[in-house]
Amino acid sequence: MGCSQIEREEIIEKYLTGRLDRAGQEEFEAHYFGCSKCLEKLQVSRLLQEKLWDKGETILPKRGKPQPVRGRHRAWVVSAAAVMLVVAAALWWRFGGPGRTPAGIEGVSSSLKLLARFEPPLYVPLTLRGAQDEATERFRMGMGYYQDGRYAEAITELRAAAGLDPGRPGIRFFLGICLLLTEQVDAGTEELKATVALGDSAYLEEAHFYLAKAWLAKGNTRAAKEELNWVWEKGRNLRDEAARILTQLQ
Repeated sequence: MGCSQIEREEIIEKYLTGRLDRAGQEEFEAHYFGCSKCLEKLQVSRLLQEKLWDKGETILPKRGKPQPVRGRHRAWVVSAAAVMLVVAAALWWRFGGPGRTPAGIEGVSSSLKLLARFEPPLYVPLTLRGAQDEATERFRMGMGYYQDGRYAEAITELRAAAGLDPGRPGIRFFLGICLLLTEQVDAGTEELKATVALGDSAYLEEAHFYLAKAWLAKGNTRAAKEELNWVWEKGRNLRDEAARILTQLQ
């Protein structure tokens, strides 16, 4: 079972609403224990499920919890709840999922702002041995702030690192991300463009993808499509996400 099958066949929704057989449950569980993307989607969908039921309880008369229903009425209630969950989860993921919207651009439609939402990309620090140059030290300090969610402080260190070594894609990439997360969309766009201009690197695909997010936040769908098409044609890890957004932009 792969990510594309899980999305195509709505496996997460079926799993949460008890519509998978035992073999399907075990196969899905074996997948998401090793897939951070699907695990995150499962967690968010489960949270939505809980919120839907909580919301349902708040609109009931305050006479205690309702008694269990039987027969066809109970089946209808369960079915209706399942439909609500599927619709809510589909809208949640279709229009950008959990995360932050790069703000600060006036006149951009709410739908584009939703598509521009993203979670801060994961950063896994490497264990470095021996003496490090100043650029590396400033980058390491900046990424410490980044992991703590202190993006404004991270920008100070990452800008210093970029000034010392402007040819390091990782520095320029995470500086661009931090700028987007602090609503400095124009500056973040320029840093991601600079990352792309540095050519082939471990950050090239992500730079194109998040540059598309920046263009969406600015309301430039043409430029966003160009970046997403690059990811779809040449990328590897973010191709499905790029295709999903391109479908919405159609």
